[in-house]
Amino acid sequence: GDSLVCRPGDVEAVVRSVDKHGKRRRHARAGDSVTLALNGDREELDNVRVGNVLCCPRNPIPMVCSFLAQILTFDIAVPLTIGFQGVMYWQSVNEPVVLNRLLCLVDKQSGEISRKRPRAIGSSSTAIVQVTCQRAVCLERFADYKQLGRFTLREGGSSVAA
Repeated sequence: GDSLVCRPGDVEAVVRSVDKHGKRRRHARAGDSVTLALNGDREELDNVRVGNVLCCPRNPIPMVCSFLAQILTFDIAVPLTIGFQGVMYWQSVNEPVVLNRLLCLVDKQSGEISRKRPRAIGSSSTAIVQVTCQRAVCLERFADYKQLGRFTLREGGSSVAA
């Protein structure tokens, strides 16, 4: 009977039933893998897709097109620069993104800023960057909700940063 909103799209729905591992349950907890039967506008519910997030209408997950992220680069052949185009993988969603700004490099040991406005980010580096998506995506601050604040950045089939 709980009211939910599905983002993106802001589709409103009411939970009709909750099944976990094929058995009917009275409730589910954050992180549980469940099957939900929902009541709502059938046409709108038909647009719910993998990667949508069901949340409380009073406290919906934020939708962002651009955000700041602290990333750790992997062993990469070419440094990341402003204008880098890749694909962000978040949960079961993949979204084309661009690095619009390289704000700073961060020392891994101390967590202090080691260089402001670097021209490039090399292998095994920690940096704070501005990421811009083509469409709005659901994303939480890592400090608020780790599972919904992590993503992987890929290019040409290889992971370049997380």
